[in-house]
Amino acid sequence: MTFFKHKLLGAVATAGLIILPAATALTSCGNHADNSGIAARVANSRLTDAEIARAIPSGLKTADSLALVSNYIDAWIVNELIGEIAAKNIHNLEEIDRMTEEYRRNLIMAEYRRLKVEQDTSLAVKQSQIEEFYANYGGEMRLDEPMIRGIFIAISKNSPQLPGIRRWYRSTKSDDIEKLEKVGLTEAVNYEYFRNEWIPVSRIAERIPGKPLPKAKGEQIDVSDETTTYLLSVSDFLPAGASMPLSAAEAGIRERLEALRRVELDRRLRSQLYRQAIDDGTAWRRE
Repeated sequence: MTFFKHKLLGAVATAGLIILPAATALTSCGNHADNSGIAARVANSRLTDAEIARAIPSGLKTADSLALVSNYIDAWIVNELIGEIAAKNIHNLEEIDRMTEEYRRNLIMAEYRRLKVEQDTSLAVKQSQIEEFYANYGGEMRLDEPMIRGIFIAISKNSPQLPGIRRWYRSTKSDDIEKLEKVGLTEAVNYEYFRNEWIPVSRIAERIPGKPLPKAKGEQIDVSDETTTYLLSVSDFLPAGASMPLSAAEAGIRERLEALRRVELDRRLRSQLYRQAIDDGTAWRRE
């Protein structure tokens, strides 16, 4: 036992603390039956052997199990003592209780809402709704940083394929792209074809020595370090402040629509529960 714990447990003897070995009854309290199956007690709170059994995983070695039980009991005692001290020194416990109950209700409502969405797929946000939102408001969604489409490849600077790669990665011919794909997937240190996908420019720039940032469509970057050559071909470019493409805006739109759906679902569920309770007499209110 640490010095702190020894001092703490000694100082709170007046709080009504009794520590018992797990699965052992209290024999010093005069009422043997009342303490059967109790491992520890702080004031009016009791920790039972059954609670410990539920908290401790099975299959442990005896020594490990005993140590875990002992630590669990000590931790429970300290937590109870903190609660006792807090209850005596904090004056707005009623407000804390109110906030705790409100938080509990919100958790229950969130779990109920999640179950309702799982049970009713019509409540899920559809791709068509995302696209409709984008059509109406996409022009207001702006990029925080440039985005690009293109091809990136990093390959050994001594590769015999490098002269061909320098031609292919600029090309738009399908034959050249097939040749590039073959080398990129078998020999390249890093290869990414993203002519059909917008990505943040920083995602590619951070892979290139010096982190060069392309600034325009059609730009080519060709740099090398001691071992590797890095090639970037920019087929499309969007500057910071431009309207987001749908692929970049989709996650944010989905999150926004889900938030609106949660608010509407909460309103509807609360209204249904209220009306049902009033109608069947579970709840009553004065008119």
